[in-house]
Amino acid sequence: MWDATIAKYWRSYVPPCRPSRFDLDICSQALRECRAAISDRYPRVLILGSTNEYRDWAFEERCDVTVVDNSRSFHKAISEDRRYKNAAETVIYESWGDMKFYSEYDLALGDLIVGNVAPSQIERLLLTIHRSLRAGGCFITKSFFHGRNGITSDNIYKILHEIEISYPCHDPFPIMAYPLTIAAMDRKTHMLDFANMFEIINQAYQAGFVSARVLKRYQEFGWHVGAKITFYVMPVDMWRTYVDGVFTKVSTHTGPYEWSQDFPVYLMKK
Repeated sequence: MWDATIAKYWRSYVPPCRPSRFDLDICSQALRECRAAISDRYPRVLILGSTNEYRDWAFEERCDVTVVDNSRSFHKAISEDRRYKNAAETVIYESWGDMKFYSEYDLALGDLIVGNVAPSQIERLLLTIHRSLRAGGCFITKSFFHGRNGITSDNIYKILHEIEISYPCHDPFPIMAYPLTIAAMDRKTHMLDFANMFEIINQAYQAGFVSARVLKRYQEFGWHVGAKITFYVMPVDMWRTYVDGVFTKVSTHTGPYEWSQDFPVYLMKK
């Protein structure tokens, strides 16, 4: 359950675990197309989760915003970090799969939402989002999807070492995020306990594969002191089967960052 404790540590996260500038540019591009189809109102945007980057972007774009989050405590805590604290929004506290909107929104946004839904509920969620959009509306998201071969718990130390050597002046977290996730997830269920990722980093440090700089960066997330999160790393082939079966048009967009190839932005049109 996301709560105020998670919000405290969330301030240490950066993209790809939050929307990047590239992600927001994709949103702006989609919004321009939405505006071409309306003339008498502001665009209506549905935001799944209390993602501040999306909420501030939507205010700058002068959108009519609805936020859906099942955690009142997380929403209250993370909203303190908003740039535009006076922005008007409609906030609904419920699970995303329980939403009952019908052709109301021009754009739906949800960063990493796939990993925060029970595997059995993914298809239902996509159908619910599709139903929420007007004809021609778009759903934009990205997540951690299992698809790249060759990353295992046996070779992850070497991979982390090579990343740190190759990118000595970078924040290690974004570039290490994907291989660390794949190495730490349960191979049978594709579920990820974030505490397992910290344990890999800690063991890599103890064995001399990564520096104290990397260990210190990962301590900022609180995984080792109780800031526990579980996440579903959906197989990418399964994801594509679901989205291609629900949405009329699906496109992917890859950003300019070192880690972008592992985190394409999916734009789905009704």
